[in-house]
Amino acid sequence: MMYPASFIFSVPSTAYVVLTCINLFIGINGSVATFVMELFDDDNVSRINNIVKQVLLIFPHFCLGRGLIDMAKNQAMATLFSSFGEDRFKDPLSWEMVGKNLCAMFIQGVVMFSITILIQYKFFCKPRLISGKSLSAEEEDIDVARERERVYEGLAENDLLRICDLTKEGGLLKVFPAPALFSLQSK
Repeated sequence: MMYPASFIFSVPSTAYVVLTCINLFIGINGSVATFVMELFDDDNVSRINNIVKQVLLIFPHFCLGRGLIDMAKNQAMATLFSSFGEDRFKDPLSWEMVGKNLCAMFIQGVVMFSITILIQYKFFCKPRLISGKSLSAEEEDIDVARERERVYEGLAENDLLRICDLTKEGGLLKVFPAPALFSLQSK
């Protein structure tokens, strides 16, 4: 969720800070709000609480916070009732306890990982074809022409860095060839 959002902001670290604040706000407030609503003995509040819990499952921080609250509450109740000789301990990984939270986080992880891979491999970006004008022989320097020939003939294969057909953009829609061809050689 953080990496795909970093493309929305001009500074990627801003995306991390903003999303961390939003996730913590939703996670903490959602977990506390649903916990407090459980304390009320009203059918309408219980129904609203169940709806809110289902809606907030799309946020991983809520799933984590609510799962920790449910496990702590389960352990506290089991410890309390064990002193009276009753066994009220529930399996922490059951669907009603933490299972739905784990399942939701797994689905979120798969979806966000897939989106990240698609963004990384530029699935959503359509390639643009840019055609540049080639310089005539009179406009190109002799040393640039020699270097271009050396690269095209394959004599620059051992160079550390090769930049072929370098162009630069000028204006909004104009593309002009660069005045020189750069090649860094290793010695």
